[in-house]
Amino acid sequence: MENKDIAIFSGRIAKQLIRTKRFELNDITADKNNKDKTVFFFADTIELREHLKEVFNIEI
Repeated sequence: MENKDIAIFSGRIAKQLIRTKRFELNDITADKNNKDKTVFFFADTIELREHLKEVFNIEI
């Protein structure tokens, strides 16, 4: 993972971001606190930040 990544802890949100094919998935790793969960790291872009705010009401 790079410094300029946005970590997504929700599989549902990550799946939607992957399906749009507009956002770059940089890495996938197991959650350190819960090995049954996965963390998705997407490239930190203005477009991604705007999408997260508009679609999911998540402001970064």
